[in-house]
Amino acid sequence: MPPKRGRPRQTPAAAPAAATAPAPAKRTRPFRTPQTPFEAAEEEPLYEVDYIKNVRYVKGVRQYEVVWEGYGPNDTSWEPMENLVGCAQQIREYERKREAEAMATKEEALRKKQERT
Repeated sequence: MPPKRGRPRQTPAAAPAAATAPAPAKRTRPFRTPQTPFEAAEEEPLYEVDYIKNVRYVKGVRQYEVVWEGYGPNDTSWEPMENLVGCAQQIREYERKREAEAMATKEEALRKKQERT
């Protein structure tokens, strides 16, 4: 007679708690310290930012679209804040401009709403 296939009708008795092996430890990623601006400068050349063109969020990380000094408008790149060392002035200018545009848009929407009523 061929062996039966499928699930057994009864589950085997549970082994005592002392006989079971402990669960394996959760594997974690090794700790890696972020690069300091000085270390990054040694590895790669630094480029100057002409201005910030746009902003976006990728997986909760704020990234700026950067127009580089000496390069064309089509040579932009998206950079996280940590890569923009020494660019606080350009970021502030962009944020002020963005806030002003948002306020203007809001005021225009209110004006149009009042005209309709």
